[in-house]
Amino acid sequence: MKKIISRVVLLFAIGLAQQSAAAVSDGDCERLETGDNFDELNKILDCIESKITGGSFVTATNVEVYSDEKEPNDLIGNANIITLGTTVKGDIKEGNEFDIFKFSAPDTNKGVRVVLRQTNTSGFWPRLKIYDSTETHLKTYSDTSTNTVSFALETKPEEDYYIYVTCRDYCRENNTYELLVRAE
Repeated sequence: MKKIISRVVLLFAIGLAQQSAAAVSDGDCERLETGDNFDELNKILDCIESKITGGSFVTATNVEVYSDEKEPNDLIGNANIITLGTTVKGDIKEGNEFDIFKFSAPDTNKGVRVVLRQTNTSGFWPRLKIYDSTETHLKTYSDTSTNTVSFALETKPEEDYYIYVTCRDYCRENNTYELLVRAE
């Protein structure tokens, strides 16, 4: 299932990149119907893929995509989903605001590295909390001396994890940051 979702996301990104290109008009791809299985979905994805790439699949490697966090993301149920190796730009507003992100660990036992870079010139004291898929608190990182937070996190292969980003103390102004989660 994760491979299909990754494939759909990659196809969507490629489609956006080629949005201004001339449309291929040699027939429409089928639509999913109630009761269709993964084989039908794969046939439709193959059709879309052939229209976007001219029949050859493009593999993206070592790509760092910048994205913006989307509100609301203040509950685990509406956490922003991030992909390993993707840098996400975020903003913690004044007050006790926080942002929650969800990621899936790689399929190895190597774990991940979590990096938070403050991009506001005045900085803030970051606090990051990590939870596993059962919403069990695993780790808290809090600092008053650095503009970049970086730590290793042991993960279970292909498990989902949540990152809670906020200020150590009450946030006094808008605080911009970039969050990167990458495989170790």
